[in-house]
Amino acid sequence: MVPVILASKRLKHHPLRHKIISVLESTGYSTVKRLAAILGVSRASVLWHLYTLEREGVVESEKICSTRVFYLAGRRRRALHSYLLSHKTRRSIIEALKNGGPMGVSSLSKVVGAAKSTVKHHLNILEDFGFVARTGSKYMVTDLC
Repeated sequence: MVPVILASKRLKHHPLRHKIISVLESTGYSTVKRLAAILGVSRASVLWHLYTLEREGVVESEKICSTRVFYLAGRRRRALHSYLLSHKTRRSIIEALKNGGPMGVSSLSKVVGAAKSTVKHHLNILEDFGFVARTGSKYMVTDLC
């Protein structure tokens, strides 16, 4: 993995920014809450540094539902894959579709053991990011998984 190079002097000399980048390199993505817990600093401080890094093009972010996910520039696919599949229900849906082929919401609900509304919610997220595709009333995994 190529290390991230911080171009501006302002970015180079702040140890918290280096720690944030190190966490993002090792985990692929993070949220403000998770970074604050790992680094032992306030969420406000982490957010300020993330926005500074984002403004400089070192970090990018994407809002997924109500959570903003941060990752190193150019590593969107890996970050989204890691984040989306970190949720147990989404992982179960993907596994069910890989093992059982295309299925509808009702079938997935039974296999996954979750309410239809929950399954539909997670399918919508997975579909929005290209992890599943819908054909009629059935869903199947895409090449992204």
